Amino acid sequence: MAETGKSGADRWNEGLKATGDKLRGAGERLNENSRAINLRMIEQAEENAREAFRAMREAAQATSLKDVADVQARYLRDQGKRGADHMREIGELIVRFGREAVTPEKPAEAKPASGRRSGKAASADDGKDG
Repeated sequence: MAETGKSGADRWNEGLKATGDKLRGAGERLNENSRAINLRMIEQAEENAREAFRAMREAAQATSLKDVADVQARYLRDQGKRGADHMREIGELIVRFGREAVTPEKPAEAKPASGRRSGKAASADDGKDG
């Protein structure tokens, strides 16, 4: 009877360890995904700054108020499109990361080790060499 209790405790501990491993992996993926989004947002901010300075240079070189107004209108139109593109891109990243988070991981055995040979081919080859 004591062994049955120990077996149950062992199963409980193994379950807790497996859950802890999954949570640790999920936390690592969350961290990686957050870094990817943050870096992309920084790149987008740099792009916006470059375009703003380009427009300011162009406006500073304009020879009439009409030219300045044209530069400003073009900048605002392009900035609006850029902003929508940036929001869409970040949204797509978030959706992709969300899908990855809820998609069950495939067993390690299902993945080819080197990317060149499948598990079946490797097993068949191993039998021939030995």
